[in-house]
Amino acid sequence: MAVQPRAMLGRGELRVWRWLQDVFPEHHVMVKLPVTRFCKPRDRSAAEGLFNMLSGVYCTFTLADDTGRAIGCVDVMDLRRLSRGNRQLKQNLLAQCHIGYWLLTPDVLPEAWAIRAEFLGLGATESSAAPLTDSAELQVARHNLVETLDRRRSDRRSSQMAPLDINSGISRFTDWGQLDSFPIPLEERGEHAPSRR
Repeated sequence: MAVQPRAMLGRGELRVWRWLQDVFPEHHVMVKLPVTRFCKPRDRSAAEGLFNMLSGVYCTFTLADDTGRAIGCVDVMDLRRLSRGNRQLKQNLLAQCHIGYWLLTPDVLPEAWAIRAEFLGLGATESSAAPLTDSAELQVARHNLVETLDRRRSDRRSSQMAPLDINSGISRFTDWGQLDSFPIPLEERGEHAPSRR
């Protein structure tokens, strides 16, 4: 099988990645990470079905703190546009985990204070260039309200829909041939995460 290397990011994604590194210098900006790496089911009996449903869901970028905890996710829109259903699935899923979500385009990046406030809270904007004014706080609150209303409308619609048909015969191996920790976290299997260097 003949393969060759390719870039992980397109031109617009690369611009956003560099911008996120500048806006969140104290965090790690990870590329195209599946959401099953940083969320887990509340009910273990539903783990395999949820993994089947979520295994192909990822965000363009995931921001994590030094403990490896995801604090926010960003999707970069290009010419193909992100479908409303895909966006709402991610909003609902990440909101349940208390992880911020932002959808943006490379040509129109938000103010640094706004995305920091979304992911870290209003008190975390001190390292941004623009001071957080009463007007800015109002904008952030308005944005959060719109997102909350959107999520609640989606929840209302999805509760009226029939439950998804979930296949239970899914393998617990990822596409990389490694055991996946989504159904049962690695620590609970007696396996240890690799130590940091």
